[in-house]
Amino acid sequence: MGKQIINQEKTSGQETHQISGEIKLTEERKSKLVDSIDSQSKTVGKIKDKLVNTKIDSNKPIMEIKTINKTFDTGSGPIHVLHDITFNIMPGSFNIIFGPSGSGKTTVLNTLLGLEKPDTGMVSFYGQDIYKLDQDEMAQFRAHRYGVVYQSSNWVESLNVVENVALPLLFLGIDENWAYKKAIENLEIVGMEQFSTRDPKTLSGGQQQRISLARSLINNPWVVIADEPTGNLDSKAGNDVMQILYDLTKNLKRTVILVTHNMDYVILATQMIYI
Repeated sequence: MGKQIINQEKTSGQETHQISGEIKLTEERKSKLVDSIDSQSKTVGKIKDKLVNTKIDSNKPIMEIKTINKTFDTGSGPIHVLHDITFNIMPGSFNIIFGPSGSGKTTVLNTLLGLEKPDTGMVSFYGQDIYKLDQDEMAQFRAHRYGVVYQSSNWVESLNVVENVALPLLFLGIDENWAYKKAIENLEIVGMEQFSTRDPKTLSGGQQQRISLARSLINNPWVVIADEPTGNLDSKAGNDVMQILYDLTKNLKRTVILVTHNMDYVILATQMIYI
Protein backbone atom coordinates (compact mmCIF):
# COMPACT_ATOMS: atom_id res chain seq x y z
CA MET A 1 0.00 0.00 0.00
CA GLY A 2 1.38 3.42 -0.93
CA LYS A 3 2.15 6.25 1.43
CA GLN A 4 -0.93 8.00 2.73
CA ILE A 5 -1.53 11.69 2.40
CA ILE A 6 -3.79 13.51 4.81
CA ASN A 7 -5.26 16.67 3.37
CA GLN A 8 -7.24 18.89 5.72
CA GLU A 9 -9.43 21.41 3.96
CA LYS A 10 -11.77 23.95 5.49
CA THR A 11 -14.94 24.22 3.48
CA SER A 12 -17.66 26.82 3.40
CA GLY A 13 -21.14 27.07 2.03
CA GLN A 14 -22.98 25.24 4.78
CA GLU A 15 -25.87 27.67 4.46
CA THR A 16 -26.43 26.64 0.83
CA HIS A 17 -26.83 22.92 1.38
CA GLN A 18 -29.48 21.24 -0.74
CA ILE A 19 -30.47 18.33 1.48
CA SER A 20 -34.02 17.75 2.63
CA GLY A 21 -35.44 20.17 5.16
CA GLU A 22 -38.19 17.81 6.24
CA ILE A 23 -36.60 16.80 9.56
CA LYS A 24 -35.61 19.59 11.91
CA LEU A 25 -34.50 19.77 15.52
CA THR A 26 -37.23 22.01 16.93
CA GLU A 27 -36.58 23.96 20.12
CA GLU A 28 -38.65 21.43 22.08
CA ARG A 29 -36.73 18.50 20.64
CA LYS A 30 -33.39 20.24 21.25
CA SER A 31 -34.26 20.79 24.91
CA LYS A 32 -34.97 17.08 25.30
CA LEU A 33 -31.73 16.08 23.64
CA VAL A 34 -29.41 18.21 25.77
CA ASP A 35 -30.31 16.49 29.06
CA SER A 36 -27.15 14.96 30.46
CA ILE A 37 -27.11 11.30 31.48
CA ASP A 38 -24.14 11.68 33.81
CA SER A 39 -26.23 12.31 36.90
CA GLN A 40 -28.41 9.27 36.12
CA SER A 41 -25.62 6.80 35.46
CA LYS A 42 -24.40 4.51 38.21
CA THR A 43 -21.14 3.88 36.37
CA VAL A 44 -19.97 7.40 35.57
CA GLY A 45 -17.74 7.42 38.64
CA LYS A 46 -15.58 4.76 37.04
CA ILE A 47 -14.31 7.24 34.45
CA LYS A 48 -11.38 9.46 35.35
CA ASP A 49 -12.59 12.74 36.84
CA LYS A 50 -10.76 14.91 34.32
CA LEU A 51 -12.69 13.25 31.50
CA VAL A 52 -16.09 13.45 33.17
CA ASN A 53 -15.72 17.03 34.38
CA THR A 54 -14.14 18.43 31.24
CA LYS A 55 -16.12 21.36 29.84
CA ILE A 56 -16.35 21.93 26.12
CA ASP A 57 -13.96 24.72 25.09
CA SER A 58 -14.85 25.94 21.62
CA ASN A 59 -11.37 27.41 21.16
CA LYS A 60 -9.51 24.12 21.65
CA PRO A 61 -9.62 20.92 19.60
CA ILE A 62 -11.93 18.38 21.14
CA MET A 63 -9.67 15.68 19.68
CA GLU A 64 -6.05 15.69 18.54
CA ILE A 65 -4.71 12.86 16.42
CA LYS A 66 -0.91 12.90 16.21
CA THR A 67 1.30 10.80 13.93
CA ILE A 68 -0.82 7.64 14.11
CA ASN A 69 0.68 4.54 12.52
CA LYS A 70 -0.92 1.11 12.28
CA THR A 71 0.28 -2.13 10.73
CA PHE A 72 -1.66 -5.40 10.55
CA ASP A 73 0.16 -8.72 10.37
CA THR A 74 -1.29 -11.12 7.82
CA GLY A 75 -0.33 -14.50 6.46
CA SER A 76 1.19 -12.82 3.42
CA GLY A 77 3.13 -10.28 5.47
CA PRO A 78 2.55 -6.94 7.20
CA ILE A 79 0.09 -4.43 5.76
CA HIS A 80 0.79 -0.81 6.63
CA VAL A 81 -2.66 0.73 6.92
CA LEU A 82 -2.09 4.10 8.58
CA HIS A 83 0.98 6.24 7.99
CA ASP A 84 1.68 9.26 10.21
CA ILE A 85 -1.96 10.35 10.41
CA THR A 86 -2.26 13.80 12.01
CA PHE A 87 -5.32 16.07 12.26
CA ASN A 88 -7.43 17.97 14.80
CA ILE A 89 -11.18 17.90 15.39
CA MET A 90 -12.75 21.15 16.62
CA PRO A 91 -15.91 21.25 18.78
CA GLY A 92 -19.11 21.67 16.80
CA SER A 93 -17.45 20.85 13.49
CA PHE A 94 -18.69 18.60 10.71
CA ASN A 95 -15.75 16.49 9.55
CA ILE A 96 -15.85 14.27 6.49
CA ILE A 97 -13.22 11.55 6.01
CA PHE A 98 -13.00 10.25 2.46
CA GLY A 99 -10.67 8.27 0.25
CA PRO A 100 -10.53 5.11 -1.87
CA SER A 101 -11.58 1.70 -0.60
CA GLY A 102 -8.86 0.11 1.49
CA SER A 103 -7.19 3.39 2.40
CA GLY A 104 -7.85 2.94 6.12
CA LYS A 105 -10.89 5.16 6.76
CA THR A 106 -12.67 2.68 9.05
CA THR A 107 -9.40 1.94 10.84
CA VAL A 108 -9.10 5.67 11.56
CA LEU A 109 -12.62 5.70 13.05
CA ASN A 110 -11.89 2.64 15.18
CA THR A 111 -8.72 4.31 16.40
CA LEU A 112 -10.67 7.43 17.41
CA LEU A 113 -13.15 5.22 19.27
CA GLY A 114 -10.46 3.49 21.28
CA LEU A 115 -11.11 0.18 19.53
CA GLU A 116 -7.88 -0.07 17.53
CA LYS A 117 -4.76 0.90 19.44
CA PRO A 118 -2.18 2.47 17.12
CA ASP A 119 1.35 1.12 16.93
CA THR A 120 2.66 4.64 17.47
CA GLY A 121 1.11 8.06 17.93
CA MET A 122 -1.56 9.51 20.18
CA VAL A 123 -5.32 10.11 20.22
CA SER A 124 -6.22 12.71 22.83
CA PHE A 125 -9.58 13.97 24.04
CA TYR A 126 -9.06 17.46 25.50
CA GLY A 127 -5.48 16.58 26.35
CA GLN A 128 -6.13 13.09 27.74
CA ASP A 129 -4.50 10.26 25.80
CA ILE A 130 -7.44 7.84 25.59
CA TYR A 131 -5.13 4.84 25.20
CA LYS A 132 -3.76 5.46 28.68
CA LEU A 133 -7.18 4.57 30.12
CA ASP A 134 -7.63 1.03 31.37
CA GLN A 135 -10.17 -1.22 29.67
CA ASP A 136 -13.08 -0.36 31.99
CA GLU A 137 -12.37 3.38 31.89
CA MET A 138 -12.16 3.25 28.10
CA ALA A 139 -15.52 1.49 27.81
CA GLN A 140 -17.23 3.95 30.14
CA PHE A 141 -15.65 6.95 28.47
CA ARG A 142 -16.80 5.71 25.07
CA ALA A 143 -20.31 5.08 26.40
CA HIS A 144 -20.62 8.61 27.80
CA ARG A 145 -18.86 10.74 25.19
CA TYR A 146 -19.38 9.04 21.82
CA GLY A 147 -22.39 8.16 19.71
CA VAL A 148 -21.78 5.76 16.83
CA VAL A 149 -23.75 5.04 13.65
CA TYR A 150 -22.74 2.20 11.34
CA GLN A 151 -23.87 1.29 7.84
CA SER A 152 -25.65 -1.74 9.31
CA SER A 153 -27.83 -1.23 12.37
CA ASN A 154 -26.94 -4.42 14.31
CA TRP A 155 -30.24 -4.77 16.16
CA VAL A 156 -30.80 -7.05 19.12
CA GLU A 157 -33.36 -9.30 17.48
CA SER A 158 -35.41 -10.02 20.59
CA LEU A 159 -36.02 -6.29 21.27
CA ASN A 160 -38.41 -3.83 19.65
CA VAL A 161 -37.47 -0.34 18.47
CA VAL A 162 -37.70 1.55 21.77
CA GLU A 163 -35.91 -1.24 23.63
CA ASN A 164 -33.04 -1.19 21.13
CA VAL A 165 -32.73 2.59 21.43
CA ALA A 166 -32.77 2.47 25.24
CA LEU A 167 -30.25 -0.37 25.45
CA PRO A 168 -27.08 1.80 25.80
CA LEU A 169 -28.60 3.52 28.85
CA LEU A 170 -29.62 0.23 30.42
CA PHE A 171 -26.04 -1.00 30.01
CA LEU A 172 -24.96 2.08 32.01
CA GLY A 173 -27.20 1.05 34.88
CA ILE A 174 -29.73 3.82 34.33
CA ASP A 175 -33.25 3.40 35.67
CA GLU A 176 -35.40 1.52 33.17
CA ASN A 177 -38.31 3.99 33.20
CA TRP A 178 -35.99 6.96 32.63
CA ALA A 179 -34.14 5.09 29.87
CA TYR A 180 -37.34 4.29 27.98
CA LYS A 181 -38.56 7.87 28.40
CA LYS A 182 -35.33 9.15 26.82
CA ALA A 183 -35.62 6.56 24.06
CA ILE A 184 -39.10 7.79 23.13
CA GLU A 185 -37.89 11.40 23.15
CA ASN A 186 -35.02 10.52 20.84
CA LEU A 187 -37.34 8.67 18.50
CA GLU A 188 -39.43 11.85 18.37
CA ILE A 189 -36.32 13.81 17.40
CA VAL A 190 -35.82 11.66 14.31
CA GLY A 191 -39.54 11.38 13.55
CA MET A 192 -39.84 7.67 14.35
CA GLU A 193 -41.81 7.57 17.61
CA GLN A 194 -44.82 5.95 15.91
CA PHE A 195 -42.73 2.83 15.31
CA SER A 196 -41.56 2.43 18.92
CA THR A 197 -43.17 -1.00 19.44
CA ARG A 198 -42.29 -2.40 16.02
CA ASP A 199 -39.60 -4.93 15.19
CA PRO A 200 -36.89 -2.71 13.64
CA LYS A 201 -36.01 -5.34 11.04
CA THR A 202 -39.49 -4.95 9.48
CA LEU A 203 -38.86 -1.27 8.67
CA SER A 204 -37.26 0.27 5.60
CA GLY A 205 -33.53 0.94 5.44
CA GLY A 206 -34.04 4.68 5.85
CA GLN A 207 -36.32 4.20 8.84
CA GLN A 208 -33.84 1.83 10.47
CA GLN A 209 -30.98 4.28 10.01
CA ARG A 210 -32.98 7.10 11.59
CA ILE A 211 -33.63 4.80 14.55
CA SER A 212 -29.89 4.05 14.64
CA LEU A 213 -29.32 7.80 14.91
CA ALA A 214 -31.76 7.98 17.81
CA ARG A 215 -29.80 5.22 19.53
CA SER A 216 -26.48 6.97 18.90
CA LEU A 217 -27.82 10.17 20.49
CA ILE A 218 -29.35 8.50 23.55
CA ASN A 219 -26.34 9.32 25.75
CA ASN A 220 -26.20 12.98 24.61
CA PRO A 221 -22.71 12.46 23.14
CA TRP A 222 -20.20 15.19 22.48
CA VAL A 223 -18.98 13.43 19.34
CA VAL A 224 -21.05 11.46 16.81
CA ILE A 225 -19.00 9.10 14.64
CA ALA A 226 -20.72 7.74 11.53
CA ASP A 227 -19.26 5.11 9.19
CA GLU A 228 -21.01 5.27 5.81
CA PRO A 229 -24.45 5.81 7.41
CA THR A 230 -26.12 6.45 4.05
CA GLY A 231 -24.30 3.73 2.09
CA ASN A 232 -27.33 1.43 1.82
CA LEU A 233 -29.97 4.16 1.42
CA ASP A 234 -31.64 5.88 -1.50
CA SER A 235 -31.01 9.59 -1.95
CA LYS A 236 -34.14 10.74 -0.08
CA ALA A 237 -33.53 8.52 2.95
CA GLY A 238 -29.83 9.41 2.91
CA ASN A 239 -30.61 13.12 2.82
CA ASP A 240 -32.91 12.76 5.84
CA VAL A 241 -30.10 11.14 7.83
CA MET A 242 -27.65 13.85 6.77
CA GLN A 243 -30.16 16.55 7.73
CA ILE A 244 -30.23 15.25 11.30
CA LEU A 245 -26.43 15.11 11.48
CA TYR A 246 -26.18 18.63 10.06
CA ASP A 247 -28.71 19.97 12.55
CA LEU A 248 -26.67 18.46 15.39
CA THR A 249 -23.65 20.57 14.49
CA LYS A 250 -25.53 23.72 13.51
CA ASN A 251 -28.09 23.86 16.32
CA LEU A 252 -26.55 21.84 19.15
CA LYS A 253 -22.84 22.40 18.47
CA ARG A 254 -22.19 18.69 18.56
CA THR A 255 -19.17 17.34 16.69
CA VAL A 256 -19.68 14.95 13.77
CA ILE A 257 -17.02 12.75 12.17
CA LEU A 258 -18.34 11.06 9.05
CA VAL A 259 -16.91 8.58 6.57
CA THR A 260 -18.70 8.74 3.23
CA HIS A 261 -18.14 8.07 -0.46
CA ASN A 262 -20.95 10.47 -1.42
CA MET A 263 -19.36 13.74 -2.48
CA ASP A 264 -22.78 15.42 -2.62
CA TYR A 265 -22.35 15.93 1.13
CA VAL A 266 -19.05 17.81 0.85
CA ILE A 267 -20.86 21.13 1.11
CA LEU A 268 -21.86 20.27 4.69
CA ALA A 269 -18.28 19.86 5.91
CA THR A 270 -16.27 22.34 7.93
CA GLN A 271 -13.24 20.07 7.41
CA MET A 272 -12.41 17.50 4.75
CA ILE A 273 -9.85 14.81 5.64
CA TYR A 274 -8.58 12.88 2.64
CA ILE A 275 -6.79 9.58 3.25
